[in-house]
Amino acid sequence: MYLEKNPPLGWVKANWDAGVNHQTGRVGLEVVIRDHQGRMWAAKCVTRLGFLEPTATKTLAATMATQLCTEMGFMQVQLEGDAKVVVDVVTSMLPDESVMGHLTKDLRIALRSILSWKMGHIQREGNKVVHALASLALQNEIDRVWLYDPPDCIRETMHAEALALQRMI
Repeated sequence: MYLEKNPPLGWVKANWDAGVNHQTGRVGLEVVIRDHQGRMWAAKCVTRLGFLEPTATKTLAATMATQLCTEMGFMQVQLEGDAKVVVDVVTSMLPDESVMGHLTKDLRIALRSILSWKMGHIQREGNKVVHALASLALQNEIDRVWLYDPPDCIRETMHAEALALQRMI
């Protein structure tokens, strides 16, 4: 499912992503939550030692995005990531019989805490803000959360996206 660039009034969009640094053996999970005007409400990145299969890593990132939205009290959420397989498996609502079915189940349980949600796929180049946060997650050994004020590593990308959106209107 394709979601509009900005969510409707009253909704937030949570973009999620995950990455792996093969040299350090670290996995990074990232999420950025923005409102209908493109303003950032929160960003989060966590890093863990160890390798996971890419789909598993992306599923964990989607779960983290869902949990952060719940913690912040958002009840109308668009979730968007560049892992089409994750989006397809979650939105199909069919049982996930794969070896990663337990991760899909955890994500679906987390989604129950949100009143209204939609999940969509976006190409990697459309997920630039969260992708920019990935490098920070993979460089650090501590988890980080930002509220309202974006970290420097994504500020420029967010500004460029906001200008591009204004030109379209």
